[in-house]
Amino acid sequence: MKRITNALPLASVIMPCNNAARFIAEAVESILLQDFKDFELLIIDYGANDKATNLILSFDDTRIRYFEFDTKQGNCGARNFGIAHALGKYIAFADAEDLSLPYRLSTQYSMLENHPDTFCVGSSYEIMDVAGRNKGLVNKPLDHEKIKVLLFADKNIRQPAMMIRNTLCRDFGFRFDESFSYAGDYDFVVRVAQKFKVQNISKPLVRSRIYPEQVFTEKREMEEEMANRVRRRQLETLGVDFTEEGFHLHLKLIHHRYLEDHELDQVEAWLNRLLTANQQKMIYDNDFFYSICENLAATAIRHNRLGGWSIEKKMIACINEILVPGSKLLEFGTGKGTEALLHNYQVTSIEHDTQFCISLSKEHQCMLAPIEGEWYSPEEVKSVLSRINFDLILVDGPPGTLRQGILNHLELFKGIKSVFVFDDMDRELDRKTMITFCKELCLTYKIIQGDRKQFAVCRQYPDDPSNVDRIPFK
Repeated sequence: MKRITNALPLASVIMPCNNAARFIAEAVESILLQDFKDFELLIIDYGANDKATNLILSFDDTRIRYFEFDTKQGNCGARNFGIAHALGKYIAFADAEDLSLPYRLSTQYSMLENHPDTFCVGSSYEIMDVAGRNKGLVNKPLDHEKIKVLLFADKNIRQPAMMIRNTLCRDFGFRFDESFSYAGDYDFVVRVAQKFKVQNISKPLVRSRIYPEQVFTEKREMEEEMANRVRRRQLETLGVDFTEEGFHLHLKLIHHRYLEDHELDQVEAWLNRLLTANQQKMIYDNDFFYSICENLAATAIRHNRLGGWSIEKKMIACINEILVPGSKLLEFGTGKGTEALLHNYQVTSIEHDTQFCISLSKEHQCMLAPIEGEWYSPEEVKSVLSRINFDLILVDGPPGTLRQGILNHLELFKGIKSVFVFDDMDRELDRKTMITFCKELCLTYKIIQGDRKQFAVCRQYPDDPSNVDRIPFK
């Protein structure tokens, strides 16, 4: 299919796809229905199969240009192929699983037309699950200097929501680095931001489909490894020497991970090194860079204390008295406490929110169990309990009054010999839920005062059922 016109389009939309039959029709249609009409859509199929090809060819629209591409060159190679064939003044990128909202192209086109000093523009975006159900909004920083600094942590202009000036590629030679099988878009945006102005639009322009990971897969591990190549290069560009231990601390800091006390002691020295390096090279706006480092330090201190919505350090200490390193722990809910628990234990988390259902390491499995009525999906919980013998079960979710829903599924826990820990015992409903749970399962409990709130440790009766509220710690 070719454009039947002699005029060049104002925009080229590049959509790589690989075995994309499941969602390709929706993705293509979301582009064709844009209120901005002067574009071409280049579909670069690097994993062609008959079903996907037939779906693409079924669209009777002369703006579509379809290419079958060598699968060995991957997503970055497919994007570069599209760039080489793009005729538009501007180039937008789209994914074969995501949806562009009807005003996406017109909004980004106007932004670039009215801001000639901007070379790349992204946007905030909505997230949806596999079924297309809305799961929330992800806001992105708008200002160039802020984006540039925050790229230390992660890509803050998403490729499926990105539009660039074709001059970036045609006159300045920008391409995706094909040595990146993953995180190539992150690398691309970092390189552009170092030389040209990049911005985001506050209005969400795309709907991005997310797939909750149930395990720390090899793919996710490779994605993180390649993203770390980009993070290393940014430190090297800044002129900062670092050891592997120092780089590991940097990663935990920029990702707002839980830091142990001895790691927290190293944060100030590390951030001062970054500030000194930037004062010498002036790669980033000095005042803004300082404010970001200050915020990182404050966040690290806050997370180290745990508490608030998270479990407290006193609970961690109590669990450490009960369990030996390497024990298996089931946690209802995820958060900063999960990161602290992973220092010593194999953790499986039950999470209802797709956005937070992410495994944090090889020792962590985060299982999606959507809320069904008043509690987690009982079938999903049952599948976890039937596969693994847990040494301790931490009840810290679901949120609000939903936690009492556990009482409607007591049969799932009968015969389980785990120690149970219930958080938020200052809340009357949660305390009553815990007491009823213990009574029905013949457990004894002990309520312990933390720094800011209480928690309960529950286990089998020692010998005499009359010894309620008496827990023998090891």
